[in-house]
Amino acid sequence: MVSKNNVESASANQNGINSENARNINSQSLEYRCCNTRPAILQCINNIKWVVFFFCLAHCLQNATNGLLGVTISTLQKRFGFSSLECSILASAYEMGQVPAVICIILFGQRLHRPLAIGCGMLLVALGCFLQFLPQFFTTPYLPMQQIESEPHFLSSNLSETGRGGLCSSEEQPSDEDCQRDTNEYKGFLFMFLIGRFLVGVGSTPIVTVGLTYINDCTTKEQFALFSGIFNSMSIVGPAAGVLCASLMLGQFVDFYRVDSDVASLGITSDDARWIGNWWMSYLFLMFFCLFCAIPTLGYANDLPGAQEIRKSRVSEAHTTSKPSKSATDPYSKGKVDEEEKSLRIVLSLLCNPTFLLVCVFNFCDMFFVVGFNAFGPKIFENFFHMQPSFAGLLFGAVLLPSGAIGTILGGFLISHFKMTSRMMIRVQLVLSAVVVVTLPIVLVNCSNISFAGVTRPLMSSDDNIQMTGECNRDCHCEGINFQPVCSQSQVQYFSPCHAGCSSKIHNPETNIYEYHKCACISESVGNYLNTSSSYNLTNKQEGTSDNISALVDIEAFGKSCDLHICSKAFIFMPIFAVTVCIVFICFTMNTAIMFRLVTAMAANAVHNKLIMLLLVNYFTVQFVNLMGKKFANCKEHRR
Repeated sequence: MVSKNNVESASANQNGINSENARNINSQSLEYRCCNTRPAILQCINNIKWVVFFFCLAHCLQNATNGLLGVTISTLQKRFGFSSLECSILASAYEMGQVPAVICIILFGQRLHRPLAIGCGMLLVALGCFLQFLPQFFTTPYLPMQQIESEPHFLSSNLSETGRGGLCSSEEQPSDEDCQRDTNEYKGFLFMFLIGRFLVGVGSTPIVTVGLTYINDCTTKEQFALFSGIFNSMSIVGPAAGVLCASLMLGQFVDFYRVDSDVASLGITSDDARWIGNWWMSYLFLMFFCLFCAIPTLGYANDLPGAQEIRKSRVSEAHTTSKPSKSATDPYSKGKVDEEEKSLRIVLSLLCNPTFLLVCVFNFCDMFFVVGFNAFGPKIFENFFHMQPSFAGLLFGAVLLPSGAIGTILGGFLISHFKMTSRMMIRVQLVLSAVVVVTLPIVLVNCSNISFAGVTRPLMSSDDNIQMTGECNRDCHCEGINFQPVCSQSQVQYFSPCHAGCSSKIHNPETNIYEYHKCACISESVGNYLNTSSSYNLTNKQEGTSDNISALVDIEAFGKSCDLHICSKAFIFMPIFAVTVCIVFICFTMNTAIMFRLVTAMAANAVHNKLIMLLLVNYFTVQFVNLMGKKFANCKEHRR
């Protein structure tokens, strides 16, 4: 009897020792790691607040790539000769990269080390940014005044009076094939941009899909509502930050570091249609920020200390026939769920859940309007409201950043403060979605087209047809002339001096602008020009630009784009657009909270898979809307 008691006592002691050892091992496995070590100084960041910080930074950076592309896409079109269709494909390459990444997460989500996946994803985003700024260093310097005088990009930077210089002439121009040779060579860089965008899409998928599941796994329901609001706000703060950064960079000349002469001597400013801004440096900065975010994220374990206790009392708000029940045991323990539950069954169960289907409908309706503007918003602002690319990007970011951030944070605050249930959130979304529908007609608000001869109006006032070639320039052989806009005194823009029928020009050294006269297609009188402008003084004989002031009377056009003025309709569009974005992201935050309440708790087995599948199915819905929204926005801009 004594022997039996001793055995039992020894066994109990051994079990206690094993249990204590298991707890110690488990505690060590949850520590922050750095190169297979556990530095004590770094354990201070091994908590949910730092996790939320790094995850939000990662989410912000991967979204910033979309903002960068939205602002720089029109510049890429001019620099590399991309068509609107090619730009649309480039914007959609992000979603193309997310598809295989999502499939991998679906298949291996149960064994996925989430922080490691997110960190590796950010390394891929950094690589994608590297590939997107790399084409800048394989191109020759962009010198617009050389383009005026002869072939694009490769001529002397002197403002030479020799050569045709785009004027009307009886001599035939080089063939279109010769003139487009360099542009076609530059189009080869499209594949480099596509690969870069594809990698960004692959790398951004882990943070979008499993980032929130990790946060939800380590927080209470009330904490998650606030943290998810902050996390989701990065989906609007990121693009807006990218837009603002790219807009500021576009005010700098693209080849500032390798142009020998001063940029002002090139004869253009940032307001000129031929201006190419610094589109590539934003991608360089973004690459370094992604590396900064990726390295610390790789050190986190797949769970945080104290997270198991938080997960023990989760309440499900899924649509069931019985009341929500509280889990009495740790969902990570074995035997509580079916390990063999298949992904197909999980998806089918979600598709049969009315709450989930309603959430998907909300996402579809709310996001359709915003995603198109996220990709092509700055470009649409340029064309619809007569803005320069840099200003359009700044204004777009200034509207998008506060409205989107306020919407997402406000959504999280409302859920947490009022302790809203899924039913309450759905009712609120019904009301807010109705408001969004009312604001949809703002897409019809736009300004009238600029007066562009041969494009938006006849070449001459006496012509009936709108075409680039007419009787006034038929013998000028303008077929091979590159885009070199000139503006008449009546603010009518022409594609080039040749298309305006101009046969003579003089260079004004004070303004560094060519002034054209003897323009057959410009019928307006310039007799009042002496009374309206005093800046074009051509009496400087040392420059050899004119012999006397009588030459001023002959001036009919100037070698620049016509001045664009923002029309008042832009100030009608902006506040309505801001309110719409704010409402959409309030709804988006509530949608996220509802989705995470559709399951009992997070787990590393089938329940974990179920939550991942819940997020991924909804994610596919949003990405489908992304593609449709981008196609809609590009179609609208292209038609413009």
